[in-house]
Amino acid sequence: MSGKVWGNKGIEQGYVNFVKSIRLHKSKLSEDLISDVLALEKGVMFTPGLAKSINEAAGAMLVREQDDILHERVEQASADDIVEIQVETKLKLKVQLIHGTITEKATCRDKFLGPKALKEAKKIPYYVPDECCTDAANSLGICFVKFFLKPGKLNEAPGADKLLRANEQFWLRLYGRRFWSPVLVVSEAVAKCGALNHMDIRVFDELSNKKSVEMFLLLPAIPLQKEQPIPKKVTSFYSLTDNDFISAQRAKDLNDFFFGPEEHGELVLVNQEIYTRQVEFEVPVAIAGKDRVKELQKGSDPNELKDVHGVAPHPELHHYSDFRNRFNAQILGAYHTEPPKVQDERLIPGPCQALVIDKVKSDVWFECPVGAHTVVYPKSASGHSGSVFFYIKTETSQKANDRNEAQHNIRGYFAEKVDD
Repeated sequence: MSGKVWGNKGIEQGYVNFVKSIRLHKSKLSEDLISDVLALEKGVMFTPGLAKSINEAAGAMLVREQDDILHERVEQASADDIVEIQVETKLKLKVQLIHGTITEKATCRDKFLGPKALKEAKKIPYYVPDECCTDAANSLGICFVKFFLKPGKLNEAPGADKLLRANEQFWLRLYGRRFWSPVLVVSEAVAKCGALNHMDIRVFDELSNKKSVEMFLLLPAIPLQKEQPIPKKVTSFYSLTDNDFISAQRAKDLNDFFFGPEEHGELVLVNQEIYTRQVEFEVPVAIAGKDRVKELQKGSDPNELKDVHGVAPHPELHHYSDFRNRFNAQILGAYHTEPPKVQDERLIPGPCQALVIDKVKSDVWFECPVGAHTVVYPKSASGHSGSVFFYIKTETSQKANDRNEAQHNIRGYFAEKVDD
């Protein structure tokens, strides 16, 4: 290696800046309210009175006084009978996780997550039989997020040395499909008012009883049908074969692993709140270890368990960061302002065009979970930041990050160059 490249890290945030495009029928608005809306200027926040008037006219909680106006002049985006307002708002970003409980008949019971090679590294006891080392991340394409077994503590950073127990709860996402389109999750009242129906909105009934402007941006864990409300559960891993999300064989292997060959375990879908942190390097950087750089330089074919998109060659890539180990937190995913470099683009959704990064409305591609094929790119030609990571924040990870920065006075993260 010939040195290090330092990257800048942004401020940790528990939200994203999202643009809501609100379309209101003039027939629902008074003349005075229409005049007030058309008089709004870019960068101005809603007053409490105006926000209340718009919400009452729409019959739903659409805006709040902290929201910013983004447009230059409203009438430029207005049809004869429609007033359209571009509003920048702070929304929580959540990641959907698949949740279940390991049964007594599960084939993973009393086995380790990692491969047998970890016995040589002394992370798994040497006397453990090879068949008790599942290598589940690679053999089944599982991204484990956390575990819980009563009466113990929640394990939010499960490693390859994790021993799986009966009656233990798990939360996970599946590797394979890396890129997803986020959906705007709203209450039934917001959906019925029609002001946001031109956007990809989904109803979540737990929001319907709240009187605040409660919305959030969600990355689904499974494919959603058009206009499908946010589901709370799936009947089994076998139901995930719909739309060719996973193969029938993989569904059976997952079901046997957690529930046993004779069982069909039910799965719950949980919306996990996460935090974000922007990371910038001056060069492209692989977030995995040194051994992945040459693989990414050459590219790789699509694979159901690891990456259904495949990887296009990255000849410009020469640095790695092993970021997931250095970050001291459970990184779930990232969003990028550079389009993905893949072999098969058929499963790549179009960019999300409603996020504001560095005060600029940007095209963004969401990747979740991140993995061995994830690359962080520098700022784009337009000046947009390359990537933003999102992760679960825990008390332990926060203390570790604080201690790391205090000891080393680190303003950013570093990447190392591999030998050519």
